[in-house]
Parts: sequence; structure tokens; C-alpha cells
Amino acid sequence: MLRLSSPSVRSASSALSVALLFVLFASWLGAQTTRTASSTPDEATSPPRMSSDERSTGVEPAEPLEEPEAVGNPAKAPAPEYPIRGIWVESQSAEMRTQAGCATLVGHLRKINVDDVFIEMRSFGDAYYYSELAVTPSGLSEDFLNPLGTILSLAHRPQPRALRVHAVINPFRLYNDKFPFPPPADHLINLHPEWVSSDYMGNTRDQAQYSYLDPGVPEVQEYLELVVRELVSNYPVDGIDFVDFRYPGLERQWGYNPAALERFRVETGRIDPEPPKVDDPAWLHWRSEQLTQLLKRLSDAAHKVNPDIIVSTLALSTGDLGEEPGKDKPDFKGALQDWPHWCQLGLVDWLVLANAHTHPTEQDGFVRWIDFANAVKGPAKLVVMVDGPRNFDADVVMQMRVALGRSTDGVMLYSYQKPAVNNAPNADLLDYIAQTVFAKHYPMPAYVERVVREAAPTPIDFTTDTLIASNLAPPVPLPTAASRESPDEPTPVPDQTDMTAALLQRPLPAEPTPSALEPDLPPVGSSKEIEQRLAQSPRAPDPFAGEWATVRLRSRGTFIGRTVGSDEELTVFQMRRGGVMLTLHNSDIVRIEPIQAE
Repeated sequence: MLRLSSPSVRSASSALSVALLFVLFASWLGAQTTRTASSTPDEATSPPRMSSDERSTGVEPAEPLEEPEAVGNPAKAPAPEYPIRGIWVESQSAEMRTQAGCATLVGHLRKINVDDVFIEMRSFGDAYYYSELAVTPSGLSEDFLNPLGTILSLAHRPQPRALRVHAVINPFRLYNDKFPFPPPADHLINLHPEWVSSDYMGNTRDQAQYSYLDPGVPEVQEYLELVVRELVSNYPVDGIDFVDFRYPGLERQWGYNPAALERFRVETGRIDPEPPKVDDPAWLHWRSEQLTQLLKRLSDAAHKVNPDIIVSTLALSTGDLGEEPGKDKPDFKGALQDWPHWCQLGLVDWLVLANAHTHPTEQDGFVRWIDFANAVKGPAKLVVMVDGPRNFDADVVMQMRVALGRSTDGVMLYSYQKPAVNNAPNADLLDYIAQTVFAKHYPMPAYVERVVREAAPTPIDFTTDTLIASNLAPPVPLPTAASRESPDEPTPVPDQTDMTAALLQRPLPAEPTPSALEPDLPPVGSSKEIEQRLAQSPRAPDPFAGEWATVRLRSRGTFIGRTVGSDEELTVFQMRRGGVMLTLHNSDIVRIEPIQAE
């Protein structure tokens, strides 16, 4: 029996121990190397944290990415379908008035991961593109009359990636008597004052002095179809969005245009000499159906020209949905905008829910409207619009997260020019949204998931008639989207030039309209060259030119702007940051201080 204490044994034992330790160390090192090599990029890195400037906005930093659970063979898993990521661009802004501004706008939208851009192209009976049917908006110079063509030529470039452009059309709003400049002679309000809508008392202007076309007038419907056909035929827009597709106000007071009243009497056999009361069931149903039938007409016209175009509408989602039978508080009913019916008929491809609520005080309403829209949207995609001017930056981000967490198809921010009520850190907020909500891979933080789960108000019985057109007679059946005429067999339509001339009762220019796209535009980043070229060309006088001043408000807020127009009640400002127009009551303004030196 060998003794372990002998020198030879101790030597052999030491060598064996060293060898064993080496093997164990090599095995451990190999395991670590294998683990590191098999890690995903999301495990090894975290998304960039916010800078000190970004933290000053009050928005919480991005959460580290978590590894998704493996499903089947990862190499063969289908690519995920990302939610719709959209943003609204206002027409009365600095970006829309020069080629350089359009180039800067499109470049920034790509940077912040936007896919869908909703740009106002018709706001007051005008057109931010070449049109035979509408006047040029105030504020555009003679050498830049086609912002839509410029934006499309830039946004559709495949490198670094193309953006989808939706032309936003306000079909009925015409003008405001408080504007500092009168409408031009060939404005629709001057050409056809008989098309203007009126309320029960005969007023043709609402309390804010806006005038509107009446959807019950046959010529108005023909005219708006021409507007859609002209736009979609001449410009390769990806979508067309109808905003304020409703009667003015929320009290069912409008629609009393004499021609509309006469048509109502003929179609319903009414012989009463007096106009119907605002809550007359037949009159309510008839006016609501004018909007429904007109939307179908415009949607069909757009799809006949471009079967792939995305038709959407902005849906009123304010007021109390209610839980009691017969309760009638949703605002879409007061405006006769029966958008749940439109969705069921397939008249829109996307439903843009104008969810104008303040977080967190109105969180229940915000969630309740999303759940209601999800229940009635039919085949349409649901895109929730978050109202930036109603919320602070951190609350804007939270609402966007909650909207995505409620099983929607996407989210849109209103607006690019004013994404939050605290206006100063706009760029930081948009950059943060690009890193989080608009990122391609955005895992919902745990605390947001809790908010989404807890933000579940009392369920509503969506199967009853309490909410959907309960105050109207049974809707007139309309063909569904599936029954639209095939693009291969289009319905013959009259020549648009002849229809336009006859409808507007004015001669049209002999020359064809200019090309839809601006020729030879420089790359997106070449804004200096654009500015230099524009500086050398003559410009029309800018009606918005004026001295900048600091405007101090009773709310203790301030902004830099210049006065565009005013009266004894209201003042209209152009804000220097973003160029957006802002209307304030004079009682809210403390003083206006001229800026001595920049």
C-alpha cells in the first residue's frame, strides 16, 4: 500500500491537480464563449438613453430591450407587421411655403421613423397643389404653388426609405370672415354663395365666423367628386383623408340650405311650408344619409382612379358614450357623423380616431373610445390620433403607448408643428418618440402594460342600438366595399374638363395643368442650394410679413409670434416656431412686447 506522503506520490498528485484545474478552466471559458456568441444583439446592447436635454422634457427613458420568446424556427419566422406610425402636418406652417422647408420636413420625418404623413392639402376651399377647382392659399409665393408635388417627389424616393403621403382634405369648410384678407374673386364662396350651408335660424356663419359647403346640395356633391378625381388623377398620393366630414357644430342645427331643403321635401314627400325641426327623425336621417352617400361617392371615385389608395376619415370621438338606454351624448351623433355605420359598410380603409382627451384626467374616456372603435370598425384599420396640444410631452408618449396596447392598428400624433402643449422641447420629444413608440422593435415597458391593463373602464354593450344611429330612422342600405365596380371595368364618367367648366361657370385655362412633380429637385439635404436659387427669383409679397414680438399670456405662458389679424374679440398670430397659426381671445393676452434685438 503506497503512502500518499511519499515524495513521488506528492509530485504525481500535484501534476494531476494542475491538469485537472486546467481542464476545468478551459471548459468554463468555452461555455462563456459559446454563451456570448449565441447572444442576440438585443441582449448585448440597450437602446440609447436620453441626453440631459431630453430628460428635461419629463419623458421617461427608454427601457432595455427584452429577448422575445422563440417560436418555432426563428430563421423561418415571418417578419412582424409593424403598427402604423403616422404624424399630422399642418398646412399653415413655414415648412409648406418653400422647397427648402419641404425638403427639411421630409428629411426630419424619415429621421424620426414616421411611415405615414398626413398633410393638409385643402383647408379653406383652397389647394396646396395645382388645381383648376380651387384657389391658391394665402401665404404661398408665386414661385412655389405646388407643395404637394414637391413633398411627393421627395417622400417617394426609395433611399433611404419611401414614406406614404396622405392628402388631408377638408371638404366643407370654406372661409372665415375674421381672416385678415378677403377671399379672392374666384374663391368658391364668391362663385357659388348659393352652395353655403345655413343653420335653423338662417345664419350662414357659425359662432367662430366660419362658412361651410352644404353636403345636401347636389352641385356640392358633384364638385367634391371632381376635387377627389382631380387630386388622385394628377398626383400619386398614397392616401386621401377626409377631415371634418360632418355638419358644423354638435347640435344638429345645420343643413338648412334652401336647395337641400327642397331636395329633402321632394325625396320624402313632405309638403309642410315650414322647415323641419332640428330633431325631426326624417330630417335627421336624411342629413346623415347625405354624408354617408357622399362618402361612398368620393371613396368610389378615388378607388376607381387608384384601386390601392387608402381612403380614411377623421372620426369624432369626444363626448360621453353613455351606458343608459337612450342616452345621447356622443359628439358624432350631434354632428350627424355616423362613422360606425361607415365602417360597417366598408366606406373607409382606415378609421382615424380623433381621440382628443387629456391624460391622465380623461384616461377612461380615451380608452373607452378606443374600445368602442375596435368593436365597430368592421374591415377598417384603426389608427388612434393622440392630441398633442392637449397634453404635456410625457403624457403624449403615455397615450401613444396606451393606444398601441389596446390592440389598435397604429397611432398618429397631432401634430408635427405642435406635438405637446409645452411647446419648447418639440425636437427632443419627436426624437424620443422615434427611439420608443416609433421604433421598429419596441417592447412595451412593464409599467405601461400595467397602465393598459388597469385602464379598462366599465364595458359597454356595443351590440345595442343605443350608440349607433339610435336617433335616426333605419339606414338606407348601401352597397358594401366588396361590391365596388372592378377596376378592369370602370364606370364611364363625363369628361372632367367639361364638368368643371359647367359646374364652376367660369372658363378654364387653355394650357394643361403643370406637371404634378417639381422638376429636377435637389436631394433632401440640399436645402442651401434651394434657398440660394429661390433668393435669386422674384417673390410675391408675403402677406404674413411683420415684426416678431413676445406674446405674454394670462396662463403665464409666452411665445414669439407676429400678429396676422385681430378684432375686438380675437387675435390671430403666426408662431415663429413651426409657423402654425394660433387664434387667441384678447382676454387671454396680457401684453405683446416688441423684440428689440435678436
